[in-house]
Amino acid sequence: MKDVIKTGVQIVHILSFCGTLLCGVLGVVYEIIGPVKYKQLLSSFGISNGFERTWIWAVVMLILLLSTHFIKAELLSK
Repeated sequence: MKDVIKTGVQIVHILSFCGTLLCGVLGVVYEIIGPVKYKQLLSSFGISNGFERTWIWAVVMLILLLSTHFIKAELLSK
């Protein structure tokens, strides 16, 4: 059972890392192309309220990343 929990936490950790990385890349793109082009880019993907949603997504992914890191550290230390 402990192995299943470790595997689940590891999967969530990897996915949250990828999500955080994606948000970081989107932040760099935002700074390079500017807010108007960024909004057009995200609306072409079907994402309205682009900057706000990206910000919320980044915060959620960062919280998940840190949480799973500490959970993994506690599980692996025992």
